[in-house]
Amino acid sequence: MDLTQLIAGASGGGGIDFPKGVDRNEPGEGSYLPTIPQSGVTNAGVSYFNAKGNHWAVADTNLFDFGTSAFSFETFVTPTTGIGYQTVAEKDEEWRVSINESKGELTLAVWDASLASNNWVIAQAKLDGTNSFTGSVDYYIGVVATPGASNTAVTLYYQNLTDGGDLLSAERTIAGVTSIHNTTNSFLLNGDTNQRAVRYMDEVRIVTRALGESELLVAAAADPSGFDAFVDKYDLSGDPSANADNDELTDWGEYVFGGNPTNSGDIGTQPSLVSGGYLFSIVGDNTLQYYVLTNTNLVEGGWGTNTGPVAITDESGELGSYTNAVGTADDELFIKLLVE
Repeated sequence: MDLTQLIAGASGGGGIDFPKGVDRNEPGEGSYLPTIPQSGVTNAGVSYFNAKGNHWAVADTNLFDFGTSAFSFETFVTPTTGIGYQTVAEKDEEWRVSINESKGELTLAVWDASLASNNWVIAQAKLDGTNSFTGSVDYYIGVVATPGASNTAVTLYYQNLTDGGDLLSAERTIAGVTSIHNTTNSFLLNGDTNQRAVRYMDEVRIVTRALGESELLVAAAADPSGFDAFVDKYDLSGDPSANADNDELTDWGEYVFGGNPTNSGDIGTQPSLVSGGYLFSIVGDNTLQYYVLTNTNLVEGGWGTNTGPVAITDESGELGSYTNAVGTADDELFIKLLVE
């Protein structure tokens, strides 16, 4: 469930103009809250609470009735400086996500109706090991709760966006809780008083299942590999047919033969012919395959396949050496290496 559409018509403000949607700062606090619109609508703004104790509020619907089902909550948030505990989201007497700017804690609290008092039971972690939250710094936070036969398993996620930190996680267990309590209370974003309120929040998402790490809004993109890594290394256009250094090889050719696309004097290791053997080197990339094509007449003849396709099995990224027998029987023989 993407809350974008629900919150578009939600109540808020409390008569003092907060919360409200504002343009993302650039630079400064809130500037690292990313644009990841779950609704598919372009979104360049953020919710500005200005440390005021007012909510975006959404009336209860059956979408919030998790019961024994797992659920995941995630958002991007900028804490308020100097007030400690801050509520991010809650459904009273059901569950609550909070951060503590002074103690550095991320907490999921769930309501245990079986207790006579002190019904909130928690899963909590300092994910960077010290003080995870600082006012005016932008963060990603997420919680995944999975009720079980005797307890609820919880995964807490955290990433410091301003300082470019890694995505961190911690596993916790809430003993004795086997389902999420259900009420008709509204779903609220932000704290209920100025002493519990955040500064900015953006891109709230609730999913009625347990998200894996690769599915999170900040799931780390896989490091580029192969030609993509080559493009990044040399700051190329990404077009294989481009020729950044205007030499005899395209950028793709430079990649295949181990050349430097920013140095016209370095075209890598070129093929050669020795005693009827066609010798060549190709970068170790197991997504590639090659063909050796031959032709005896460039005017009237056509290219025939001498061998191929042959898959590259090496994935080292280093040049590997290959040989193909083309023979010496023909008076003339033209050879072409096709790598794709």
